[in-house]
Amino acid sequence: MGGASIVYKTTWSKIQQATNRGCGLCSLLVEDSFDKVPTEDDVSIIMDYGPLKASLSGFQNITPLRAQILRLEIEDAEYEVSNDAHILHTPSGKCSHLALALSRLPTYHNLDNPAAAEIITRDTLRDVHSSKSFSLALSRLEDCLNSHDTCPKPNPHATLPTRVINCSDPSRPKLFTAKGLQKPYVALSYVWGGPQPDCTTSRNIEQYSLEIDVNIIPRTILDAIKATHHFGFSYLWVDAFCIIQDDSDDKKKELVKLRQIFRDAHFTIIASSADSAFAGFLKTLPLPSTSYPTLPFWCKDGKLGFIHTQPLYAHYDATGEPANQRAWCLEERLLSGRKLVYASDTLHYHCQTAVNSIGGSYSGPRKAERLPDILFMPDRAVQKHVADWTFRDWNDLRALWSDIVQNYTGRAVTKPKDKLTAFAGVAEQFDRVWPLMGSDFKAETNRSYLAGLWSHSLMHDLLWAKYHGTLSPRPSFYLAPSWSWASIHGEVSAIRTVDRSLHAAYFDDPSTLIACEILSCNIEVEDDRLPYGRVASGILKLRAKLTPISWSGGSYDSELGLFTGIDDLHGRPMLLRKAEADRLRWVGQVYLDSTEELEGQLWVLFITWNTNVNDAYAAGLVLKEANEASTEALTFRRIGFWETPELIDDTEEDREERVRWFSAEINEFCVKILEIV
Repeated sequence: MGGASIVYKTTWSKIQQATNRGCGLCSLLVEDSFDKVPTEDDVSIIMDYGPLKASLSGFQNITPLRAQILRLEIEDAEYEVSNDAHILHTPSGKCSHLALALSRLPTYHNLDNPAAAEIITRDTLRDVHSSKSFSLALSRLEDCLNSHDTCPKPNPHATLPTRVINCSDPSRPKLFTAKGLQKPYVALSYVWGGPQPDCTTSRNIEQYSLEIDVNIIPRTILDAIKATHHFGFSYLWVDAFCIIQDDSDDKKKELVKLRQIFRDAHFTIIASSADSAFAGFLKTLPLPSTSYPTLPFWCKDGKLGFIHTQPLYAHYDATGEPANQRAWCLEERLLSGRKLVYASDTLHYHCQTAVNSIGGSYSGPRKAERLPDILFMPDRAVQKHVADWTFRDWNDLRALWSDIVQNYTGRAVTKPKDKLTAFAGVAEQFDRVWPLMGSDFKAETNRSYLAGLWSHSLMHDLLWAKYHGTLSPRPSFYLAPSWSWASIHGEVSAIRTVDRSLHAAYFDDPSTLIACEILSCNIEVEDDRLPYGRVASGILKLRAKLTPISWSGGSYDSELGLFTGIDDLHGRPMLLRKAEADRLRWVGQVYLDSTEELEGQLWVLFITWNTNVNDAYAAGLVLKEANEASTEALTFRRIGFWETPELIDDTEEDREERVRWFSAEINEFCVKILEIV
């Protein structure tokens, strides 16, 4: 077909009969239509074959580029065919007798499949432990280094980490103290999945420097040692063996270096599918449980080959991989410029340019889990690169930060007190760029990074919300000040940091955007060597509009909102479940941070609001009084976030009423100086 559509007239009865006889093409059409049968027996089938050109903003490209698809649909059908596009793929040119038998096509004496010369997508590589897989992966790595202009190149002056595993003889690995030696090395990112009884300690480090018994090395780490050797490298960094695990001082020293360790690695092995250090990843992967039809394919030279099919929607989903559910693994992935990912479907190569399945199988669009290219540039290049940036360029960077925070907070941390520490390397990378932005923010702060928030955008960074998933109890131990997303468990969204309704740059009249005044924000970290890590305390001081809430108590497992009387906009707002708010005006959607008890007086704090009637919006925090007293100001804790609700039938009168509520400064509305801890 060569990209042109053809129409084939037949009957639905014949298609079903052919499906029963084993026709692959007909079975695709029947499977795509599920249980919906055309109302008329006579049908016209539209078939289209050509390269896939889809590209989505914020997603890494589909690979291989221009992968061919077959699209099938019924002309003028009264229902939609939901899975009408199919990726076409073939073996790499030679195929087994079994594959040919399964294809129900004529047997080739030389076992060549002529279709492989025209179809560029290959069958999925399953034997990720084979010599072929290592060779293909190295070829992909070399292609990246030689032809990807935007990918960072290995640092030729990088030194080895303090300690690495010498993999020159995989049967007798040993710990090596580098002492500033400049050599390329590989890093491992993996899931511990529990204690590792034989990791490096002050008691065994001397013995491990002579030899580490392979019988005590967990299989995931042992596989990484073998892979490092097969790839032609001698040194591997693994946290369990390269950090002295019973030495807190050594841990802190190495944590400080973590960003540099993964950034300077020649590449990182990600044991994505291994749910523990003992699971391993060098194996033959199982075939998928669902099989799809094989079709004959007439080549341009007249030869008959065969192609395999796979629904476009059925491509690999990485979200369920064990490594993609762990917080530490996200940082390690982001900090690495080049990754070989041993996933549950195949071996992948990830870089700043693309995501590729080793061997050329289809890799569908996926959210780009990578840092922006600018964060891999040298400091001098960064300054030059941002010199001409506009507000929108900076806002795009902030949007990416928000996406990463949401991804990170949705992952598990084995030790909750590591929540900020396991994200410190990412924060340090962004902090190389933010100071170049400049800021009109005049508040007094002692750091640029404030327990997960940034001093230059603090007002908007405060507007994170627990939109998704179920609420968890607030931790009984201190993680961060209540105004930080690091103070609670679970996924948060910081998307309001880039909301158009809250930035004066998007308005003809910026005076319609009003905000509270942040007076100061100070953080004390537990260890000055880890400025992006654990915090001991934090106080936010501001002058803001504050009003008490009426709250009747009870369960809050349903959606909550702020309501006023229809004719009493300026009275005390009521916090109610939506189902109970009959004949009241809905002025705020409330998202609680946790399941802590809502006892005592609750308050609504206004952070920022837009009085433009055409885009009326306000957002702020829900507070309760803190136990500790302050001689200078009222002291509160954050317990939630509120914002203007999105109304389906939003009239101009509704928006005008909301603006009047935002702007009210009478009755119980007042401006106060307060502290949030």
